[in-house]
Amino acid sequence: MGIDNSTDPYSYTERFVSFIDIIGFEEIINKTISHPPEISIENIISALAIPDPAQEGKLIIGNVGDISKSGHKITQFSDSIVISTEPTKAGLLHLIDHIERIAFSLLKMGFLCRGGISKGLHYHKGNIVFGPAFLDAYDLEKHKATWPRIILSKEVENFVLSMDGGERTVIERKLIKYPDFYFVNVLRLLSFALDTSGDSDNWERIYFDIKQHIRNEMARLINKPKEHGYVVSFNEYFDNTVHADELKLLKITLKKYIYT
Repeated sequence: MGIDNSTDPYSYTERFVSFIDIIGFEEIINKTISHPPEISIENIISALAIPDPAQEGKLIIGNVGDISKSGHKITQFSDSIVISTEPTKAGLLHLIDHIERIAFSLLKMGFLCRGGISKGLHYHKGNIVFGPAFLDAYDLEKHKATWPRIILSKEVENFVLSMDGGERTVIERKLIKYPDFYFVNVLRLLSFALDTSGDSDNWERIYFDIKQHIRNEMARLINKPKEHGYVVSFNEYFDNTVHADELKLLKITLKKYIYT
């Protein structure tokens, strides 16, 4: 016990592991039982669902290969999510892809996430998860991430930096570098979509909804300086990452939803 022996069903194996905490999960549940429900159970299940590549069986990305073949596993209990994959480039890309989708789906509903991604020995069978890598990811979430973001351990960061140029670029596009940590850029989809969306899309409304969610959180936590500071940090990340002309977006929104 304690060494990587994939032939033994009761041994640890080397994995990438992410531990994610959904901030304000009790409020999410309360919104599912309001009359009428503000958030449906289907919304929550959809937010946590494994990305399509794992369900459909193939997504080839350059030299990284087919990320769907990465031993992807997920366990969710209460406000906590554990996802693990094989310790390969495809596994890490699939893990980051899933985290990005989960966090952005929850953000659109008005909720933030905090977490960590580690690499090491891990046991993940069905709903049972434990091991050194899990504890490392949990420690990253509790003591290092501080404000709402999903950070990479230094070992995972070094794994990314050791890749060949093209492969590294593929993964780094989904990450953002701050002075202390790399973390998953959960705003990438929004930033990209605002630059490329067509008349039939509703990304402008999503932008304003998320901004309002952030303002609401800052107002709700105004008397809790520590928690308020965390949301302020997320708001700064948002403003530094999503470079939007709000006046232009407002005009587009009015044209789409008010004047038509």
